[in-house]
Amino acid sequence: MEPAQITQENLSPILIIDKEGIIGEALLEKLKQEALVIFISQKNPQEEENIIFIPFKDKPASIPDNTYSHIFVIDDVTSWVRSSLLSFAKKADEDKTEFIFISDLNKKDDNLIEDISRFHRAKVLILGDIFNKKHLLFQTLSNKFIKQAREEERVDVWGDGTGVFYPVLFEDAIEGIIGVVFGDDKNTLNYIFAKHPFSHLSFAHEIQKANPHIKIDFIKPDKEIGNQILDERGKFVLGDNYPLKET
Repeated sequence: MEPAQITQENLSPILIIDKEGIIGEALLEKLKQEALVIFISQKNPQEEENIIFIPFKDKPASIPDNTYSHIFVIDDVTSWVRSSLLSFAKKADEDKTEFIFISDLNKKDDNLIEDISRFHRAKVLILGDIFNKKHLLFQTLSNKFIKQAREEERVDVWGDGTGVFYPVLFEDAIEGIIGVVFGDDKNTLNYIFAKHPFSHLSFAHEIQKANPHIKIDFIKPDKEIGNQILDERGKFVLGDNYPLKET
C-alpha cells in the first residue's frame, strides 16, 4: 500500500486516546512532525518536544480542554471509553474538529456506530484482523496462526477451513487510517481491510508458502464459526485485491 500523505498545514493540536497504545503510538509517529500531539495511554512513548503524554489508568488523569484539529479514540471496550464517545463526537461538532473512532471487527457495536455516525464531523474506521511479525500482542486469529506456526511448525484450522476473516497487515492498517482521515473522501463508515475475505485455510497456506515444513491440521472448532455481517454503507479502503504479505 502506498504511504498516505498528510497535506494539511498549521494543524491545531491532535488528541489521541488509546488505552492499550499500539495503534495510537503508530499514529503518533506519523503525526508528531505535523502538530503537537496529546497522547493519552498506558503506553508511555519516547519523550519528544512535540508530544504531551497523559497516563491512562482506569481513566485518563486529565484531558486538556483545547480545540483540536483531530480527536482519535481507539476502542478498547472499557466503560470509560465507550461512555465518553458521544461527548467527544459532540465536542468535535461544536469545535469543527474531526472526530475519528477506531474499532475492529471483533469489537464493533452496530448501535454505537449508528449513534456516532449521526454527528457531522465523525468518522468510524473498522479495522480487520491485524497481524505482523512485531505485534503479536494483538489477540487476532491471524496472529494466532502465525504464533503457532512459529512455535510449533503447524497451524490448526477450524472445521474444513472455509470460515472467513479479514486479515490486514499492521502497517497497511495505519496507512489506511491516515489516508481516510487526511484524504478527500467524506464517507463516514470505512473498512480498513479488503473487500473480499480470506478463508482460514488460504491464510494458513500463505504461512506454509513461507515455510514448507509447516503442517496444517483440521480441528473441531471450540465455538460456532460465524461470518461477519457488514453494513453496506461502509467503504472498503484497501480495495478489492488486497495482497497478503509478511506472513
